[in-house]
This record gives sequence, structure tokens and C-alpha cells, in this order.
Amino acid sequence: MREALESVASEPMVPRLIAMALSAAGRGAVPEDAAPFAAFVEGALRTVVVQTLGHPSYEVVSERLSHVLAMATSQVRARETHDHAVDEREEDSRVRLAALPEAGRPGAVVEIEDPELPPPSDEILIPPAPRVPRQAQTLGRIQASRGSSRGAIEEDARRYVPPPTPPPVLAEPEIPPPAPAQRTVDTVRPPRTAPSRVLVATLDPLLIGETEGRLSGRSDVLAVGTTAELLAHTSAPGRIAIVIDTALPSIDVPTFAALAPSFPLGTVVVLWGMSERQKQRLVAMFPIAASWIASGVAASPADVLVRE
Repeated sequence: MREALESVASEPMVPRLIAMALSAAGRGAVPEDAAPFAAFVEGALRTVVVQTLGHPSYEVVSERLSHVLAMATSQVRARETHDHAVDEREEDSRVRLAALPEAGRPGAVVEIEDPELPPPSDEILIPPAPRVPRQAQTLGRIQASRGSSRGAIEEDARRYVPPPTPPPVLAEPEIPPPAPAQRTVDTVRPPRTAPSRVLVATLDPLLIGETEGRLSGRSDVLAVGTTAELLAHTSAPGRIAIVIDTALPSIDVPTFAALAPSFPLGTVVVLWGMSERQKQRLVAMFPIAASWIASGVAASPADVLVRE
């Protein structure tokens, strides 16, 4: 499978594509059997390759793995044929025929038993009585002993008259202490120095131009339009920051989250235009997003990335 992927993707990108497909399929390793392997290739791997490299690239991968896929299809058909033959033999094991009527006797239906099957038995099988646990027997005796006194207890409860409730004492309202400052967009502490490279995943050219102007002379701002471009730029050395425009993203956010574990250590991720509540929903699906910065549109990505 690696050789098939290396024919359409670079060597560093192949492990990332496989890891992304395994994460989408919920597997820890590539299946070795033919049928599960074919399901993995035609399912999760196909989705990842089409979203990342395009449909023509998956056609090349599928053609190189065609012998494995054909083997899996033949095994499934052979298994279905065998199961169908077993069902037919089970149905034909007993045959019911109509016997010829005798003189003065209507036709009767007899059964021709399979010689391989055991003869029928006239014994009536009675299942054994269920065994009652000792704890349940003890509980039943306790409940029976209490049943005689239940009527007296209920009679006393009906005669009981509760005492009058005293009027409530009005206390002075307590002033709650001030709530601690929550972590919002304004309280996020960005890094003190600008990263060497800022990758902006957006379809808005104005956002790219504004970020370039604010970080001019301090960071190289690059626009990424596909997941393949993002993976290529993250492989280069240097401190990297990634800004995703959640309103007009150029890449799929769940796909980005699945690839995030392969990014270099120390990579800063800014979810521009996302609230803290929306971020918590993303963290529920991808725990790695807990370290990302959620920023509103009031602050520019440059303000979030650099503290003056």
C-alpha cells in the first residue's frame, strides 16, 4: 500500500495519509486480511486521498491495489456460495410426502426421516426448576414478616398530623464574590515573538493582505489552499503558526485536526472567528484542539500571534 501511495504523494506525506485513514476508520493498524484490507482501501483511505490529493490520485492507487481488491471480492463470493449450499442441505434433511390412501382410509401425511439424524423421542423434556438464590429467599421471608405490620404503620401515618411550620426568617441577601476572569479571546496570552512562518488557510484575500501588512519584516505569511500545501509547508524547518479562518476556511477543519498530531512540536494554531463555546465542541471530538487559540474577529490574526 505504501508503494501505491508513493506513486501519487511524496515520501513524507505517505505516513500522514495512512495515519489519517486509520484515525477515520477507528483502527490501530492496517488490516492484513484481504476482505478487511479492501474495505479499508475503498472506505477510509479513499476518502482521505480524494480530499487531500484529488480523485485522479485515488484512481492510480486503486489500480495498483487491484489484485488485492479482486482477491477480496472472490473470497466474499466463495463464502456466500458455501453458506447458500449449507442452507439448502439443511432444508432438504427432512422431507414430508403424502402416502397413498388405503381402502376406506383418507390419505395421510408421513415423514421420511434423514438416516443420519437421531430417531425422535417420546420423552417430554421438563426443564429443571430455577434455583432461587439464598439472598432472595432471605429477602422474601423478611418481606413476609413485615407484611403483617404494614397495615398498622399505614394507619398510624394517616392519623399523624404534622406540626405547624414556623414562618421563614428573612435573612439579608449575601453578595456573591466576583466571578474569576474566564479565558476568553481577550485573555488569551499569545507568544511574545513572531513565528518565522505564518500559514493562513482562508478564501478571503483581504485577510491574507492584512496579516502580511501587520507582520511585515517579522514573519513570512503564506496562503494555503489545500491540505497538501499545508503538509508541504509544515515539513520545512522553523517556528510555524497556522491561522484557520473558520468563516471561510480553505481546508476542512476536521481533516486538519486529524493531521495535527504530525505537525512539528511548538506549532501555534489560531482558530480565527471561533468562540470558546465552539472550540469546546471541537475539543470534544479532537482533544488536541484544547491547546489551540480561539480568537474572535475583533482582533486580527497578527494581534493574536504577536504581543507588542
